[in-house]
Amino acid sequence: TYASAGKRMQIDLGRRKLDIEVSSEKSKYQPGEMASFNVKTSVNGSPVPAEISLGLVDESIYAIAADDFSIADELYPKVSSSVETQYSFPQLYLDGGDKAPKNIQVRRVFKDTAFWAPTVFTDGTGQATVTLKLPDNLTTWRATVRGVTNRSEAGQATSKILSAKDLMVRVEGPSFFVAGDKQTVNAVVTNSTDKDAAVKLQFEPKNITLAGDSQRSVDVKAGGTASVQIELTATQTGDANLVAKAWIDGGATDGVEQHFEIRPAGVLSQQAVSGNSVEQPSFQINFDALSDKNHGRLKITLAPTIGASVLQSLDGLIDFPYGCVEQTMSRFLPAIVAVQTTKELGLPPLDRAPELPAIVSDSLVRLANMQHSDGGWGWWKDDETDAHMTAYVLEGLLRAKAYGYHVPESMLTRGIEGATKFLETKISPPEWANTPDYRSRFWIEETNKRMYLASVLSQTDGKAAAAKFVAGVSLEKASALTAAYLAYYQKSTGANPAAALAKLTSLARISGPIAKWDEGYWGVETTARCTQLLAKTDPTNPLILKGVQYLLSEKKSSFWMSTRDTAYAILALTEYFKSTKETVNLKGEAIVALNNQEIGRVVFAGDRLGSPKNVLTIPVSQLQSGANTITVKRTDGGRAYYSAELKSYTPTIPASSNGLTITRTYHRMETTRQQDGTTRFASNETPSDRFEKGDLVEVRLILESANDLEYMLIEDPIPAAFRITDRDTMPDTESWNWWWSNWQFYDDRAAVFADRVPKGKSVITYVMRAEMAGKSTANPTTAYNMYDPQNRSFSTSRSVEVR
Repeated sequence: TYASAGKRMQIDLGRRKLDIEVSSEKSKYQPGEMASFNVKTSVNGSPVPAEISLGLVDESIYAIAADDFSIADELYPKVSSSVETQYSFPQLYLDGGDKAPKNIQVRRVFKDTAFWAPTVFTDGTGQATVTLKLPDNLTTWRATVRGVTNRSEAGQATSKILSAKDLMVRVEGPSFFVAGDKQTVNAVVTNSTDKDAAVKLQFEPKNITLAGDSQRSVDVKAGGTASVQIELTATQTGDANLVAKAWIDGGATDGVEQHFEIRPAGVLSQQAVSGNSVEQPSFQINFDALSDKNHGRLKITLAPTIGASVLQSLDGLIDFPYGCVEQTMSRFLPAIVAVQTTKELGLPPLDRAPELPAIVSDSLVRLANMQHSDGGWGWWKDDETDAHMTAYVLEGLLRAKAYGYHVPESMLTRGIEGATKFLETKISPPEWANTPDYRSRFWIEETNKRMYLASVLSQTDGKAAAAKFVAGVSLEKASALTAAYLAYYQKSTGANPAAALAKLTSLARISGPIAKWDEGYWGVETTARCTQLLAKTDPTNPLILKGVQYLLSEKKSSFWMSTRDTAYAILALTEYFKSTKETVNLKGEAIVALNNQEIGRVVFAGDRLGSPKNVLTIPVSQLQSGANTITVKRTDGGRAYYSAELKSYTPTIPASSNGLTITRTYHRMETTRQQDGTTRFASNETPSDRFEKGDLVEVRLILESANDLEYMLIEDPIPAAFRITDRDTMPDTESWNWWWSNWQFYDDRAAVFADRVPKGKSVITYVMRAEMAGKSTANPTTAYNMYDPQNRSFSTSRSVEVR
């Protein structure tokens, strides 16, 4: 449909249907067997060659989300098409691997997608055969074929096959244990033969303790299922597994290998150090004698140049487990800038550069999903629009578009329109800014945010609103960030930035070779932004190098204080490297010693930046209690830049460092009769640590804070015997009704995000179900500011029994 001369015209292209037939040589296979699918393509009964894709996926996935995509309807829709993006549910597979007495094959390879071929061609007769090896899953597989011809006929078809055995055994257990947990695990046996059978079982545990006899037996009727309960105790941390063998004397056999992670009881402790082999050839890492010896590692990352070292920091951003707007932008924007910089400087590619298309695609989907109805962005989908977050996203979208990535025009246009309207609104302090200090801080922060937004809008159709806002900014009262954004705005619009640069220079705190700007933000954020904007506006300014030296001095391992801190530091340092074009000494060799014993050598090949070969991972079992000395030396006498990070687990729970105490209680959900005769399903007010299998349990996190706290992340581990039943996304028909901003649920924990935790008492609740009998431990709840993670609070551990 298009418009011309005020008239509306419709063009009907018609529907071009490609008929596809897909079938397998047989309907039932053994796990691990080779399977073949025959595909035929035709149009109106006549064979035609076509390009097809074939995917083989576990049928159970479609019970979670149906596959209702039609390639023909999408290419030739009857009505205007709309696109909705949904996130898949995390899958947990409880069937394991195949093993029986002595010479029986062990099933160990389990996948939810067995096979994917994006490009297969049928021949002139419209036929093709695809052969593949099935994984070890016992399941129904669905093959989906979609195709298109060179005349744009399109179609699709599906076929199913069964992967099964006459005798099947699976283990139903938790996905993890905490050291000391004692869980009842089910071995479920299915007899698919036509005769009743006495099935013998043998259990072979590794690094986990089995109670009672290792051999059992159970009678299973023909076509029936029976289960045997065994008790496992996690006596040591690390990886464990259980092999369950099942067989009928003289008949069918099967086996399953189930893996478990046994986690330490306690809390994660982290130490980080960075430096180079010339100025700081040795450094120390302290390992607590009480820390778990089987869980944790010392990771040492080496790089031949400062630039390569900084670019390696992308790994921490890319792998960050959560995804609010800020965290999405803090992996998206630095990644595209870093890859573009390596291209411009002719440097070797980043090792993770091939992941960039997926990072960009995922980030754009997330950002579109979290865009507010007014066009702007906050931290989450359902909170208030924030000027800084909106500017951050728009900066990323504009850069991505300039670098040649496809950015949805509707999202960008709505963002610019929303940002323009936001910039025209009056600054109004919120209710919580009820003291002179809070109001002063709010005005500074809000002016910084809006000046950032104006500098971004100056490159768009919102330049008029940006100019109007900038005209009202007082340089005399401007903070360092406002002065930096103003200088950049003036330079990019052709105005003279001299006065703004002078103001920015006057606010720098210079100490020998370093300079920083401090406005109360966490970490190096202000200095990073000021250094970056100074490099863009006045590239010969001597403060740039001093700012860079400060940023490098504050780097901890491959990270700074937070995701935003790290992202801004990478952007600033990348801007600096673009002007210095540091490319020397990309080749060489570094030697690493632990307590005077060589533990590894890293060769810098110069063909790739951030290669996994430049990383040494040392298990904590190799560390001695107390101080450990690590020495780094480059054989050619040059500098080897290192980042070291120790992650270990200790049972000692540190005291709160931010004035926040956390209490966690569990409450059974019950049906109670009200005074008016009605019944209500609610939690019992009396906490309990003993439940029955199948009980729904309300988790209460009680936070008592001595101060107002901002941008808090509360991570609450659950006991292994439980599964969270609450949803972590809201349907479009519902609105967010909790005081916190967002939550995300995982197999092992709940993560709750709060823009503000007010002074006093606050309560968070969610619901989980008791699914397995036994005793299990929930490690301490942890709460910390996402932008100042050094200050943390913890609850106590909690042991729970399910009967």
